[in-house]
Amino acid sequence: MEKLKKQNSRRITKKFNQDGFVVIKDLVPGEVTKKATSEIKSILDIEAKRNLNEEVRRRGQFDEHIVKLFRLDEEYRGRLYEVLQDMNSLYQYATCKSIIDISNELGVRAPNIRNVGVRIDIPGEDEYLQPLHQDVNSMRTENCLNFWVPIQKVGPENGALRVFKGSHEIGPIHAEKKELNKDGYESIPKRFVEEYEEIHCTIEPGDAVIFHPYLVHGSETNRSDKVRWTVIVRYDDATQMDWLRDGENPYTSLRKDDAN
Repeated sequence: MEKLKKQNSRRITKKFNQDGFVVIKDLVPGEVTKKATSEIKSILDIEAKRNLNEEVRRRGQFDEHIVKLFRLDEEYRGRLYEVLQDMNSLYQYATCKSIIDISNELGVRAPNIRNVGVRIDIPGEDEYLQPLHQDVNSMRTENCLNFWVPIQKVGPENGALRVFKGSHEIGPIHAEKKELNKDGYESIPKRFVEEYEEIHCTIEPGDAVIFHPYLVHGSETNRSDKVRWTVIVRYDDATQMDWLRDGENPYTSLRKDDAN
């Protein structure tokens, strides 16, 4: 993506500040997505041959083995999931020039990678869904951004990102006001967002939802027959960490687990 024109930049910044999120079309080049799917395929093909006795197909679907592999046993699933989080190709999203450029346009002067990973949603699974939350658990500065970039088209059927437009204006919801659901995930009670419009973000591969850390959002069940893959990148602004000298990150007070 070429550097944003001033008029377009102002429009994006205004929408982001007003709504707490913005959708950018074609933000990530196709070759970045291609490298990610290629690396996923190479890992899953080897694991399928090793654990399922399935032969590798050169032109097979990039994630054709993932459901069978995940169902072998929970401990193996967890280890495989961790390996997929550390794929080299994911860092090509985090270092992508178009993503860095838009981060700068939205006021993050020195984008510092907080984390990068991939979310994998198996059709029909509910137990790994994220309840309503804000992305404050590992936040190191309030001036930070979250990028949600699908590897394939995402809509309501396969678990689109669920956001509450303008809910970032609530500000950080402190730990004592949150709840823990049955799986131990931090949850924001629905009463906080009753006045905000709920939106399910329908986007194509390479598009990105960029959102403020205080935007209330959550995940939805994948009701399709295909696995949903989404790359998530989070940046802090390295120029805004004025707490580094005394060593105490003030944002840990927003975490439920630290409060208990």
